[in-house]
Amino acid sequence: MHSVAIVGCSVDTRSCYLMALWWKFMSHSLRAISRLIRPQYCITGLVLFLTELCIALYLHDKIIRPYIGDILVVILIYAAAQAVLRGPVLPIATGVLVFALAIEVSQYFGIVRKLNLQHTG
Repeated sequence: MHSVAIVGCSVDTRSCYLMALWWKFMSHSLRAISRLIRPQYCITGLVLFLTELCIALYLHDKIIRPYIGDILVVILIYAAAQAVLRGPVLPIATGVLVFALAIEVSQYFGIVRKLNLQHTG
């Protein structure tokens, strides 16, 4: 078997070939992912998620957690949808709004209680 020196270590040619294939696959995959995902929306979503996490863990008031938290979650869902869907603003915003309204209406009517799911979480 032949040996090839790569970055100070010697490996056989089959391993070298497999490493080259893996590198080519990974670089192609990363380029494809970067074309699919918008980094600005990912960063926005991450910041909003961390903000929501802080609100959930440390704030137990009657204004920020129930109201501001709900608003931030809707913005977080929009950012996540825009990060992966790459669609026009209006249809994605409408979909997020309908989803958020469906959640709020189900909370108002106590769907979780009526379906007897309150003790599942």
